[in-house]
Amino acid sequence: GLIHGAGFAYRARWAEDRAQGALRERQQSMRATIDGIPALIAYVDRDMRYVMHNRTCEEWFPGLDIDGAEVREVVGDDAFAALRPLLQRALAGEAVNDVLVLQRDGVRQQFDAHYRPHREGQGDVLGVAVMIQDVTLRQQSNEAIRASEARLRSLALASAAIVWISDHAGKLVDAQGWQEFTGQVPADYLGLGWLTAVHVEDRQRLDRDWRVACTIGEPMSATYRLRMTDG
Repeated sequence: GLIHGAGFAYRARWAEDRAQGALRERQQSMRATIDGIPALIAYVDRDMRYVMHNRTCEEWFPGLDIDGAEVREVVGDDAFAALRPLLQRALAGEAVNDVLVLQRDGVRQQFDAHYRPHREGQGDVLGVAVMIQDVTLRQQSNEAIRASEARLRSLALASAAIVWISDHAGKLVDAQGWQEFTGQVPADYLGLGWLTAVHVEDRQRLDRDWRVACTIGEPMSATYRLRMTDG
């Protein structure tokens, strides 16, 4: 009876050790997974204290003991002022998605923030799972694309009129749309030939102002009359 009881106890201990080993492996796999995510991952309790965080969180706030610390202590007063309303909504049971614009190390940065309430079954909210991703570079890239598109649209609108290209001396080397507007072919308008399409009463003034602008390298604005294709 003693041997049988000892064998049973051994098997029970072996099964328990095996279960604990499997649990540790799952925990290690989970830790490796969240540490590999290029975003801040954390769990915050009802007192707005960190219970768990990933490596990205440590990289954003180096040298701090994060677990157990209040969110305000970790992120600072200014950032906490923006985060607190979102955390409060999540602790009230709402799934929150928002965009944050914050200053970090004197640099304006943009973040996608996601807060998910953690409930005990269908009961009270115990805490909040947090994921915050730095999207500053993506936003800057999108802004650069929009600026480029705006320049292209401006050029397209200008092309609907006339776009000039001249050399440093002010002699025309190309004029998109000029022939369609005036009837002059390139052989007639290249160089300073385009002046012959300007009304005779405006020609001398425009020639003078154009040469001055080209000499000093400054933009110019002028109003003058042109002879169109119909004369």
